[in-house]
Amino acid sequence: MPNETDIETFQAFSNYDFDNDQQFQTGMSSILKQSEEDPSTQKDVVERAKWFYYTKFFKSFDLEAFREWNNNKDNSKIEETKNITETTQGTDAREPANTDSKENKDGEDDKPHRFTFQELVEMIESGKEIPGIRQIPNKINEGTPSEPKLSVRQKPWETSTPATTTETTASTSPSSSE
Repeated sequence: MPNETDIETFQAFSNYDFDNDQQFQTGMSSILKQSEEDPSTQKDVVERAKWFYYTKFFKSFDLEAFREWNNNKDNSKIEETKNITETTQGTDAREPANTDSKENKDGEDDKPHRFTFQELVEMIESGKEIPGIRQIPNKINEGTPSEPKLSVRQKPWETSTPATTTETTASTSPSSSE
């Protein structure tokens, strides 16, 4: 569930005038020239381009959280429209699915409880499991490792031709005439 600052950012992003932003339109035209795809994929490309531009020049946010918020916002508008039409037709309007957040919580927090250092020490000493901590198995990955696909990169002092290698070693080796 996004917090208030996220919602403000999402609303600002939704209301931003990308059509009149010359810098965005220049970049968008080059992106659309490169991607000749079907309209459903192109819609996703445009949304990602808008998100990239907005997060680079204005304020960063999570695209998936925005999509979830946008879908919930659209669903609540549809629900409100259904409720209004049912009320105007004289039928009983159903209770909206999104009720007061205090009633939904029933005393539980959405965020996980943050323990103090002392609480953590007591939990460890008593052998209790600490919530939110993953148990990592104490064994090595048993899968076979993948084979390297690239050749070994040469060091700066290594050369590909053997003639230059002998010249280098001959010039750097101490001479016996000295």
